[in-house]
Amino acid sequence: MKQKPLSGSKMINPWPKEKRRAAQKVIEWDLFTYESVKKDIERAIREIEEIAAPTATDIRENIYLESKEMRFIGGFNTGVVIGKPIHSSGDPTADKAEQVRRYRQTLLSNTEHRESVRRINAIEEVMEILDKSTVPDNNSRARLIREYYFKQSKTLEAIAIDLHICERTARNWKYKTIFEVAKRLGFVI
Repeated sequence: MKQKPLSGSKMINPWPKEKRRAAQKVIEWDLFTYESVKKDIERAIREIEEIAAPTATDIRENIYLESKEMRFIGGFNTGVVIGKPIHSSGDPTADKAEQVRRYRQTLLSNTEHRESVRRINAIEEVMEILDKSTVPDNNSRARLIREYYFKQSKTLEAIAIDLHICERTARNWKYKTIFEVAKRLGFVI
């Protein structure tokens, strides 16, 4: 018995329909939660910067730099004069700096954090392309995405009326934007 050849559509898009729909829902969720996730990421980075601030850790970078004026050997505390940090067991500055370094590494290397940043960057890239585009519809499309997903103040129908487009066009723009974000994330939808 001869098998039927695969149809052209399956060759172009081999992912199962359920998987494509799931990817689409994930991106829609990312668009809906864009504002709050972006604020969380900025807050976490700001928290790291506050913890790592020189006033918090009392790190003076210029002590660790080697300069020609500080080359003499002798006197007291020659390790600092030469430009090499001296860490004793009771040095709170070094301990605090190490804690900050570990905390920063733990937070920023976290897979969830990196994935959130990657998705936020993909959304921002698509929105930037829409904003800078010379195509008149792309500016309206960016406005639709901002109002529907980011502000969540109106329904898709109300936004379509405000933009003087039909509801079907609004849905098409929404799906095209989701597709563009998916393409940047490596999803197939």
